[in-house]
Amino acid sequence: MAEKSKNETNLGAWALSGLGHLTATLIVFCIGAGGFLSETIVLVQTGLGDAQIQADVMKDLGILFGLSAAFWGILFIGYRWVQEGRRKSKKLAVVRARGAIMTETIIIFPVFLLLTFGLAQMGVNSMAGLLTTLGTFQAARTIAVWGPEEGNNRTGETVTREHVEDAARLSAASVIAPVAPMSAGNIACEKSDPFNDLVAGLVAAGLSPTETPQRYSTFSSSLERVTFAQRGPGKLAGAYCSTSVSFEGNILTAPSETSVEQFTVNVTYSHKMVFPLVGLAFGGTPSAGGWVTDVERTYSLTHHLTPNPELPNENDIL
Repeated sequence: MAEKSKNETNLGAWALSGLGHLTATLIVFCIGAGGFLSETIVLVQTGLGDAQIQADVMKDLGILFGLSAAFWGILFIGYRWVQEGRRKSKKLAVVRARGAIMTETIIIFPVFLLLTFGLAQMGVNSMAGLLTTLGTFQAARTIAVWGPEEGNNRTGETVTREHVEDAARLSAASVIAPVAPMSAGNIACEKSDPFNDLVAGLVAAGLSPTETPQRYSTFSSSLERVTFAQRGPGKLAGAYCSTSVSFEGNILTAPSETSVEQFTVNVTYSHKMVFPLVGLAFGGTPSAGGWVTDVERTYSLTHHLTPNPELPNENDIL
């Protein structure tokens, strides 16, 4: 009877411990995901409702949850290691170590740094994949809206395929922006007028760009210590300059068209890995100020025109 009670007590302790570890993992997951998804949570919910990208979104979220569990495991093991060291230090004993602790530290510390930076960078890469998936979904929706405008001149300028792809690129970059770094070499590219208009609107709303470092050499600088209001335009520029969008297939343009067509959007986001030491470990390619890995996504969308009998006239546009 006593043995059964002891087993039940041990089982309850294991269950309570497991629940605590699960809760801690969920907290780490929410902290990691919330830092990047707070501005795009609506798109996450919308994307989960689309069968084509649901698998990709769930895969990325699963990877992030696994990384959160690994991160919590490292923290817990480190805590128990420190706790055990304190317990042993209370025992009175004379040991002739002669630098043994220093030698062990020299051996372990580089491995510890590589694991810490690597885990942090892997989490950011996972979020980059998820946001690129959502950005591709948003780019396809933008093309579906702007595609029929190609060749029209109802706003003073003829809409070209380049205009349509730039609008899709800007939509994708707006989603990817939370995870894009702001290194100076990453935001230097030719910007379109719609991009400049959007940044001007952000600045007018109180989001002011700031100077950013050319290289990320420390853990804290990789985490971007300035507020989002200060780094928002810079991160948008980083995402825009690092993203390319193209599409193939047919876009319906005739107002009386009743058929449907399918087109495919291709998005490539060149993500710069800013945490020290780990760029090569993730198979990135060297670039100015860091290592870059390409995140590629493809999304197909069925296109059909709205039921409006005809397009609006130029005078109807205010």
